Amino acid sequence: MQFELAQPLYKQAYDRIKHLILTGELTPGSKVIVSKLAKEYQVSRTPLREALRQLQKEGLLILVV
Repeated sequence: MQFELAQPLYKQAYDRIKHLILTGELTPGSKVIVSKLAKEYQVSRTPLREALRQLQKEGLLILVV
């Protein structure tokens, strides 16, 4: 799946990952690997990191470094 240029990439990544979480496609306790998502969505890691930080602020993710 590729993202479109209509919205910023981090927003599109945020929307997609949030959808995965809310629909249960991304189950609690699952590891989210940024490099894997970057390859799958064909974007750099930076917009994905921004999206994950936003999801963490909302309490939907826990970032482990």
